Amino acid sequence: MKRDEKGIERARKMRGWKTHRGGHAPAPDLFQTHKAGAYDSFCLEWLASLRLRNLSPATIETYRWALLRYRKWLLAHHHGSYKRISSLLTADHVGSFHHHLIEEQATARTRGYLLANLKRLSHWLTAKAKLQRDPLLNIETPKVPKVHLPTYLPLSTIALLLELPDISDPLGIRDRAILEVFYSSGLRRKELSCLALQDLDHHQRTIQVRFGKGGIPRVVPAGSRAFDWIRSYLTKTRPLLTDASPPEAPLFVTGYGDAFSPGSIGHLIRDYLDLAGFHHPGACHLFRHSCATHLMDGGAGLRAIQRILGHSRLDTTAIYTHVSNQKLLEVHAKCHPHGDQASSSPQPPTSCGLDDEID
Repeated sequence: MKRDEKGIERARKMRGWKTHRGGHAPAPDLFQTHKAGAYDSFCLEWLASLRLRNLSPATIETYRWALLRYRKWLLAHHHGSYKRISSLLTADHVGSFHHHLIEEQATARTRGYLLANLKRLSHWLTAKAKLQRDPLLNIETPKVPKVHLPTYLPLSTIALLLELPDISDPLGIRDRAILEVFYSSGLRRKELSCLALQDLDHHQRTIQVRFGKGGIPRVVPAGSRAFDWIRSYLTKTRPLLTDASPPEAPLFVTGYGDAFSPGSIGHLIRDYLDLAGFHHPGACHLFRHSCATHLMDGGAGLRAIQRILGHSRLDTTAIYTHVSNQKLLEVHAKCHPHGDQASSSPQPPTSCGLDDEID
């Protein structure tokens, strides 16, 4: 394949390869091998109970990951019988597992998450009378250091990134539309990958997010500029990639004509960030955080930003967003009696442009 060929030319070849794609067979569920005996059986039972509680598949998968981490350690260090859960999930074992994680230089957040999920399993086993008492009741999870705010992109970097896709190529139009939607709406990558044609309101220029975090839907404004690029993509690019256009069909599609996965969306955004020389983790979240930061710098209230981002709690938004140092200096100069722009009067101005919604 020629390196200088257009993306759409590669996409046409990908559509031809689609029916011949190989790959590996799905990996077997390790719990179903029952190599860890009672631990495997009860993990399967607990995960099944979580599905009945309608927990999201993503949440259950993270629980499974935590249980598998402990399972791997258990198989390497437990040398007795695997028939009784009471000998597999013990305070001594979990303490040794935690020490192992420290030696592996796992972060406090990771260690805390793993131990918390083992404590959930232990609590459930005790409630179901599979254990006489909760062996992990007094196990303490590590204290997690204060979260550092993710880096956001300045307007100049955003402008540079939005101009990077080659819009002489139909795939460049698609990529430009994706970048514009990320920045204008602050969507998570999973939310964007799940968008369907029916989720667009071209008149109101809003996007219906049906698969938000926690299963909570919301409507997000995207603005005229993002919708202009969406319309260009729908007219010039999407028909070249797929013939499927029912309302429930995916909005953004790959060269194969399939919906993007969250991972493939992340790789796409990362490629453009690398091209711009911005090597920072959290590709898609950088756009989300930049959207929130620029909204706040422009005067948006926290509650408005909370609704756009889909946060269930306002304090999450307060942590997630921040005011730039320059903005703080301007507010202090304008509002504080001893600020640079303050008058000789001891009374502060009646309005400082602060968020009136914060209480």
